[in-house]
Amino acid sequence: MSAEPNRYRAGIIGLSGIAASRTMGSIAGNQTGTETHPALGNAQVGSHAAAYHLVPETDVIAVCELRTELFDSFRDTWGDVWPNVHTYSDYREMLDQENLDLLSVVTSDHLHADMVVDAAAAGVHGIFCEKPMATTLADADRMIAACEQHGTTLSIDHTRRFKGMWHEVRDLVQSEALGRLRAIVMTMGYPRAMLFRNGTHMIDMLGFLSGAEPEWVVAELDDGFEDYGPVYAGDGGRDPRTDPGGYVLLRFRNGVRVQIAMPQTESGTISGFHLICDRGGIHVSDHGAEVWEPGGDALSEHRRSLLPSAYSFDGQRSGIAELVQHLAARDAGREPQAPLISPASAGRQTLEIMLGILRSHHEGNAKITFPLAGDA
Repeated sequence: MSAEPNRYRAGIIGLSGIAASRTMGSIAGNQTGTETHPALGNAQVGSHAAAYHLVPETDVIAVCELRTELFDSFRDTWGDVWPNVHTYSDYREMLDQENLDLLSVVTSDHLHADMVVDAAAAGVHGIFCEKPMATTLADADRMIAACEQHGTTLSIDHTRRFKGMWHEVRDLVQSEALGRLRAIVMTMGYPRAMLFRNGTHMIDMLGFLSGAEPEWVVAELDDGFEDYGPVYAGDGGRDPRTDPGGYVLLRFRNGVRVQIAMPQTESGTISGFHLICDRGGIHVSDHGAEVWEPGGDALSEHRRSLLPSAYSFDGQRSGIAELVQHLAARDAGREPQAPLISPASAGRQTLEIMLGILRSHHEGNAKITFPLAGDA
């Protein structure tokens, strides 16, 4: 841990755009457009480096990347904030040399497991790992086991969990003000509608909103992927030809049914969730949420926008701030004020659903029950 009280030494593995960008864009669920952020200038709240910059208790003191030409880009982007950042091409050397408190793992998904396991063993206290947490349940389980063994807090960057609007929707569902949640229809269609790339965010929200564990799944992947599965064969989300979309029926153990339409289309972006309750429903996407309730007769209805409450943090910033709160509680010898918003257990559940989808398709659209049996 850092020798300076209430400051934490952070490192980042992987320097892709989501790891290191400082250009403000339209952030999902937080329509910022091209405005200047008051604390960050034109920094993008949706990057790990920007999140650390926004959380004053943290300093990025080291980064790791195999493509060493990105070191100069990182210095050009963040040199005014962290002029003395150390650079490594071997993450194990960085872990050995830097005595990190916090670590972001922002690499291809199939590489996450070893990095998280090694970081926990090296004494890193808090890890923020990109989604999906792994590509096999065996890898997810050893990540969880290593963090439990070494007392490391592991959070998964399923970013919508860190956005106020999605919490407002879940709170409304849990209040049963619209009656019991019966079904969710989820759609996502665009050229990069990829199960393990962006589909993981959407499927994670199904567990978040339903509040239950999965019971069974039936699935069929996009045309052209007839022979795909049962294991993930992607390349870390770079090529849609290695990571399909598809069509899914899913049931959770509390009786909530889900329909998913997630095709890879030629253009455009269409995504969202329609929640059907006993006495109304909610439509929610990254652009906002709308509640509808029946009117005075069978053909009328009332609609209203659901506005999120003011949240101090948003996106990756919230994930990093939450880890800092957990580390501060640990240092003070007390329990954190609240459990993690995006714990590894939830990340594992999302992965298991995705692997169930692949297995169902591979077995001729078979009904697959959870938990998954055998190697996955």
